[in-house]
Amino acid sequence: MKFSMTDVTADAAGRIVDGSPTEHITATEIWTFLRSPGGHWILSAIQQAR
Repeated sequence: MKFSMTDVTADAAGRIVDGSPTEHITATEIWTFLRSPGGHWILSAIQQAR
């Protein structure tokens, strides 16, 4: 999965301490799903990819 997001960390007062509310970053993740025979699919792992 490849997506774009804003990544911001704010303190308890709402002040931004890391990141930018206007700058988008792109991330890529690899999602792994498992399913037992006849069962439902479940998300079992998420990995950050480069």
